[in-house]
Order: sequence, then structure tokens, then C-alpha cells
Amino acid sequence: MSRTEQPHTEKTPYATKSDFCRILNEQMASLYQLSLLLTLDEDKAERCFVAAIVDCGEANHIFREWANSWTRRTIIQNAIQLIALAPNRASQTAQESETLRIPGWRELEKSDYDGLLTAVKELPSLERFVFVMSVLERISDQDCSVLLGCSRRDIAATRVRAIQQIAKSTGTKHAPTTTFVLSAAQ
Repeated sequence: MSRTEQPHTEKTPYATKSDFCRILNEQMASLYQLSLLLTLDEDKAERCFVAAIVDCGEANHIFREWANSWTRRTIIQNAIQLIALAPNRASQTAQESETLRIPGWRELEKSDYDGLLTAVKELPSLERFVFVMSVLERISDQDCSVLLGCSRRDIAATRVRAIQQIAKSTGTKHAPTTTFVLSAAQ
């Protein structure tokens, strides 16, 4: 470095309270829906959402680009604490590799969406959390396993069970539009 060049001193911009306020205002409906879908209880969903607001308001050193995903993760973590999930590792396991087809979430007609939503609500807590986190929120198996306190293999097996239960609940009236290749060998 020459004498005229200055070292790079610009700090990476962290998310501010106003960044989190903007995210919470812009995405309030979807964030509350996430809370409600995970907890299945309006009171718990509200507590989960309010706790996320408080968490976002605290001084967190989160990169501005990560603030949106951090907010969603905070809601998921609060929901996990409220529901107190305990994975049942002795339950069914998935085959080494399975291809399952479920309807594309955003491509459903209203009646199909309602049927899928009902099927998701009927899932046991762990299966519901894994389905919402890994399929709908597209959180990695590794991150799901860290958040839920179980192995990636348990996450994959639980996701398979959830998708199978949803497929069974919704019947064959929904045209499969999305393929998820699930591997329990992770």
C-alpha cells in the first residue's frame, strides 16, 4: 500500500431498529401467519410475534442484508420455545432417498390452499415445524437441526412423514407440481 492510499476503514452496515421496523411493517401479515402456522394458537402466535418485535428492537449486530431472514428465524425460535418441541427419534424413519411430490405452495387455487393449510394444521408439532421451516421457509436441514435440537437425519425423516401425511390428508385431487428429493442420509 502506498503512502497516499488509506486502509479500508468503512464498517459493514448493520441493521438498525428502523430497518427492523420497516421489515416488521412490510411483512407483518406473513410474519404473523408464520407464527400462527407454527403455534396453531392465536395467543401463542401473538406472544411469539411480540417477542420477535422485542428481539428485533434490541441492539443486535446483524448485517443489514440478513435482517429479513434473522427476523423470520427469531419468530421460529420463539415458536419453538413456546411449543417446547421434543423430537420423537423412535418414530418412523425415511428410506435412504425418496422422491415425493406435493402441490406447489404458491400455485394452488383457494380451495386447494385451504385443504393444504388444514392438512398442515393437523400435523403433530414436530412435523408441522419441520414442514414449515424446511419446505415453506426453505431453511436448510442443518439450520433446522440446530434450531430444533435434533440431527439432520431426524429432520429429513420428519419432513418425509409430514409430506406423506399431507399427501394422505389432501388425497389425489391436487395435481403434483413440485418435486422434493429428500435424503435421510444427511
